[in-house]
Amino acid sequence: MALVWSAIDDKLLDAALGFAAASWERGELDASWAAAGWYVPGSGSLADGLFDDLEQRQSTGDRFVSIGLNADCTSIVAVTVEFATFVDSAEDDEDEPLVSSDKLDVGWAGLPEGTRADFDEVWRAAVETVTARLGPPAVAGTHDEQWHHAIWRVGDVLVALMQGEHIDTYGLWDEAALWIVPHPVDAPVPAGGELYDVMWGPVGQPG
Repeated sequence: MALVWSAIDDKLLDAALGFAAASWERGELDASWAAAGWYVPGSGSLADGLFDDLEQRQSTGDRFVSIGLNADCTSIVAVTVEFATFVDSAEDDEDEPLVSSDKLDVGWAGLPEGTRADFDEVWRAAVETVTARLGPPAVAGTHDEQWHHAIWRVGDVLVALMQGEHIDTYGLWDEAALWIVPHPVDAPVPAGGELYDVMWGPVGQPG
């Protein structure tokens, strides 16, 4: 078992909430990204790289943001910032282990023998940080038995701290991420079986 994490802090929260409240339209996206204080790509345009070249994994300068697009690749439907990765002993690669001192990015910590309980504790610490800013979550619970989620409504978006499958490893590892997903103000905050449809469902769907 192993765990790496980079705690949710006020700097990330300020940037994420600022970006959540800004326009994600193509013509305004670059300004919204820069206003969040995130690293501007060398090309000078996040929007061009995202919509033209499908560069959906972008650096903020000290973290990476994954940007989900609809099937037409014309609009953003989700933004996620991973803050923890957990792998059990059966899936860790002995030749390239998850926790390696020469591979940890600045600001990231690792526990070579980290357990699921440690992974859950990192998630709970993130919930405490967001709760201190936004108040108690509108919804909190578990999904797929062992993963935790907490969801806040902020205007017409949902801000969530979610554990789930690590997409890049096709679910072999687990991850915890900060999610920002547009959601109608008059629609209920998802829970239970609705969670996946609302949080993951728009990704890859036609606009």
